[in-house]
Amino acid sequence: YINTCTYINEMKIATSAADGTVRIWDAKSSEVKQVIRPGASLTVECSVHSLLFLHTPANTMIAVPRGNKAYLLDHSGDVMRTFESESADKEFVAAVVSPSNKW
Repeated sequence: YINTCTYINEMKIATSAADGTVRIWDAKSSEVKQVIRPGASLTVECSVHSLLFLHTPANTMIAVPRGNKAYLLDHSGDVMRTFESESADKEFVAAVVSPSNKW
């Protein structure tokens, strides 16, 4: 099932799902253009609960799979930064950023 659905721009929509994927869709044709697996090195499939697109840095997003890590990704899906909880038994389930992307 889909956890998050958001417009990237007028031409693209992004979804995050229980199967551990982020999908980029063509808004007009509904065709899947890209499939990203944040934390692809995980041995277990983890639902991606939260997905945020940022304007700073440009063309980036934060993906939060259920687990102790969240990822700053570029639009091609490459990990730019990993955020990790202080304890392996503490899980992220969501993320939020300020309108300015400062916090």
